[in-house]
Amino acid sequence: MLRSFVLSLAVATLALGSISPACASDDTSKVNGSIRIEDGKTVGDLDTVNGSINLGAHGQADEVSTVNGSIDIGDDASIRSAGTVNGRIALGKRVRVSAGIDTDKPVHVLIGPRAVVKGTLVFERNVELLVSDSAQIGEVTGAKAVRFSGDQP
Repeated sequence: MLRSFVLSLAVATLALGSISPACASDDTSKVNGSIRIEDGKTVGDLDTVNGSINLGAHGQADEVSTVNGSIDIGDDASIRSAGTVNGRIALGKRVRVSAGIDTDKPVHVLIGPRAVVKGTLVFERNVELLVSDSAQIGEVTGAKAVRFSGDQP
């Protein structure tokens, strides 16, 4: 699912040139390069093929996805969903994920203290899923959550 979406994104971006936020309702899409959203900003979708994504503290985004890169969501931020093919996902303290997390290959997923993931966490390959003992998560399929205490595992 994520792989076909990102492949379609890459083809469309190459065919049309760069998609700017002004043309895509605050969405940010790149083929090569990372995306960094400042603290407190509200944006649409964040998509990159070759690069990482960093959403600052108190930020808001819809779908966050990358093929070859990591995803870092800052403290107190909220997103609808996050997905990666070849990367890791790290959620800061008190992060809210309303839909879920999806990965295709072995990754490292860290869900920080007081974070809330309401949707299903779907893992189709091996994953190291570390979840704070104060975090709330939805159903997990394809992995076993390992709980930790404190700010970091």
